[in-house]
Amino acid sequence: MDIQSLKNFANLPRQDKLLILKKGRPKPDLKDLKQQKGTKVVRKFRTSFYSKKEWLCGCNVTNRLYCFPCLLFSESDSVWRTTGFYDLNNIHMASSKHERSLFHYEAQVALKTFGSKRNDTGADKQNKADVETHNRKVRGNRAILRKIISATCFLLKQELPFRGNNETPSSSNRGNYIELLNYTAKFDDKLAHHLQSSTVFSGISNKIQNDLIEAIVTVVEENIKEEIAKSQFVAILLDEANEDSNSCSSQCSVAFRYLLNGEIIETFVGFGEIGDRTGDSLIECIFTHLDKYSCADKLVALSFDGALVMSSHLSDVETKVRQRAPSALFTHCYAHNLNILLSQSATFIPECTAFFKTVGSLTSFFSQSVKKRECLDEIVQKRVPTARQTRWASNSKLVRTILRYHKDLCTLFDDMNRNPLSWDSDSLVKSSGFRHWLTQESTYFLLTIYDQVFDKTHPVNKIHKGTDTDIRNCIEKVSEAIIALEELSDKFEDIYAKFEESYRENCTEKVGETVNGHEDPSYKFEEFCPENDLVIAESCTKPPATDERKRIFDLIVSDVIMHLDARINSLKKLQFISLVGNKNFANQSFELDCGVLKNLGESYGQLFDLPRLKDDLNAISNVLVFHDMPMQDLITFMVKHELVQTFPEAAKMIQLALTIPATRISAERASSALSRIRSCTRSSMKKERLSALALVAIEKGRLVKMEQSSSYDFHEKVIDIFASHKGRRLEFMYK
Repeated sequence: MDIQSLKNFANLPRQDKLLILKKGRPKPDLKDLKQQKGTKVVRKFRTSFYSKKEWLCGCNVTNRLYCFPCLLFSESDSVWRTTGFYDLNNIHMASSKHERSLFHYEAQVALKTFGSKRNDTGADKQNKADVETHNRKVRGNRAILRKIISATCFLLKQELPFRGNNETPSSSNRGNYIELLNYTAKFDDKLAHHLQSSTVFSGISNKIQNDLIEAIVTVVEENIKEEIAKSQFVAILLDEANEDSNSCSSQCSVAFRYLLNGEIIETFVGFGEIGDRTGDSLIECIFTHLDKYSCADKLVALSFDGALVMSSHLSDVETKVRQRAPSALFTHCYAHNLNILLSQSATFIPECTAFFKTVGSLTSFFSQSVKKRECLDEIVQKRVPTARQTRWASNSKLVRTILRYHKDLCTLFDDMNRNPLSWDSDSLVKSSGFRHWLTQESTYFLLTIYDQVFDKTHPVNKIHKGTDTDIRNCIEKVSEAIIALEELSDKFEDIYAKFEESYRENCTEKVGETVNGHEDPSYKFEEFCPENDLVIAESCTKPPATDERKRIFDLIVSDVIMHLDARINSLKKLQFISLVGNKNFANQSFELDCGVLKNLGESYGQLFDLPRLKDDLNAISNVLVFHDMPMQDLITFMVKHELVQTFPEAAKMIQLALTIPATRISAERASSALSRIRSCTRSSMKKERLSALALVAIEKGRLVKMEQSSSYDFHEKVIDIFASHKGRRLEFMYK
């Protein structure tokens, strides 16, 4: 019981007042309340003081003494009611003086007679009537607010902007929020009356909108926190989420992965600032979110792509995180990272970076115009696939499409430039640039090389499509890809010979090609010259083209091999997942004689009773009902039939294996949500608001479930948080 609550006694409901009087005065042992002379303690507080004065009470927060009756019933400015008394040398004289004051006598009488029939019968009746009147108003206010909250949730789920450019009553478009409320009011007389007549709280102001969004987000965050509290393990997933790739300030999206009742949950929790991409900024971001959801002690894995922080800081990040969360293992999500590592490998080679940026812009060129797509369908008869930065497989399809339909694409761009009246200036400039880029030897060379590399890494890209966690299969596929790439690195001469032959066939034409029977000298192809990169007139001081391309070829292949090899070393830490990652447990016991349990002990030995785990897994392998059951189904079966305590260590092992982000990742969803939410109408939005909107947009399924749940009164929770804000002029809280 704090002193501030006692001072607010007069404003409390009657039931709360009676409860305070029933508990009586607080009498804590104030051990730090003492009187010193220099370093010597000359007098200290003793709990026997309470027995000498029936009105005396104390507070262990302020470490001072108070008068209990005066706190409840007096408005005096006495030190015994306001700041508290602490001068022990003068306590006897001061207390005697206080208890002889008039306001103290009045407070004592009020305390002793509170609740007596003779004095309070009339007051009780009036108080009851006042409470009923107040609660009737609150019910009406909350009913209106529920409708406003529903409108707010609708806009949040649909990712629509709230505000309008002109929200005055005379405007034809006052913004989505006000227009939606006005539309709803057409079918709701009470809401219509409120919007037309309310002068205290109409619910349409900018501040009200922000407060409602904040309250809704708080309820969603509390729901996530409740789920995490019920889970045994948590993994944190981070992914780069910059709106502008050239921005100096970097941010990342943060998601948690955990198990709830046997179901894998991946939930976005917000954006974090990583500033200069150093280890310290990333660590601060990680623990800011872990502390917010009180789950640092449950952290078993953290996963993020290599572009999020400088590679020299990776080991430092893992070391510092494990100082606070000893069970946390830095792991590459092999569904996400085996794709992204190949994309990242290209960014370390300037020629490849420029190549893939141009490849990506080619996709954008056609996707932004229906007319261009129709032209593409007519001439090329093949749509250009969409390129995604974090999806190597999408780049693979795009590169192969460009290589296969190279001539047709050149024809398309020729057709655009020969009909300038049909296209805008921007399209003409870009089409000329793409036409020139496609016929460069360097472009055709990289198309040829990456086509070969994609062919060797294709089995790796298929790993994430499976639903089972098979670490051994992943390691095997990556190893096979490395061997295939090493063999490819020895075949440069053969590849280059095929490239030269294909380039002559597809990219060289006779000068003065005819158009409609007439010679058109405006599009002349340079004749192939192996000594130069593209144009014969280029400086001969450059190294021979073959040597330069051999250098780029070796860089591409060796860099991909290096990244794949790093993933194998990371995946070997997770070999213990194979203990529960197989579909068939019938022959599982032989696995336990290998070093797999030792592998588990090295990473998570502190979490398990390894002998009991071995017994649990052997038992599972001999129970017929568990055969042909993937571990996701197995843990769900255990939870449903209350078998978790029967196989405690095995159940814990399965939960750990499913929590580690080794099958998929959700943090990257935030990047697409960010681009949708950050529209032209929200160009000045603050990052806190943006993070809140993204949370609800990405977790809209959770929001819908809470709204529809009969056992989870979502609207009432939002109203309680909204009403707790200071300065509310309309009553929303019951007495």
